[in-house]
Amino acid sequence: MNWNPFKHRKSLSHEEYLKKIHQLQRELVPPMHEADTLQGELVRCVSNLDDESKRNGNMNWDEADEEAIAYLREHLCDSSAFDRKEIERINKALDRALAAGQSTEENWFSADEELNYLVCRVVDFCKGKKELISIKEEDEYIGHD
Repeated sequence: MNWNPFKHRKSLSHEEYLKKIHQLQRELVPPMHEADTLQGELVRCVSNLDDESKRNGNMNWDEADEEAIAYLREHLCDSSAFDRKEIERINKALDRALAAGQSTEENWFSADEELNYLVCRVVDFCKGKKELISIKEEDEYIGHD
């Protein structure tokens, strides 16, 4: 499969997408744990997957990475953010990233191009949904009625 991750970009250059994802990570993702917003959690998930692939060759792939794929699939494939064709491309990129992560040493392959594409779509999602969407669960109130 010959992917061109920047074929469908909206308006940013490759360098601008990278700059923007790093900015979003600094602004929306805490150093440890999950983010408090949907946008931050999407950034955290795609950044972790990208790092695992490019820095580790998916050698430390685990259940958390599969949960990140599922989270991206559930929340990035949003028809209010992307059209049907773009959602299909996102799902194909997620399928390929998952397969690469689950590959063994004998059949290892890279999904770096697909991850680059997903980084771009997360940036586009965040650009389109500027108002932060809270996902932090409210602490349960324990007190007097």
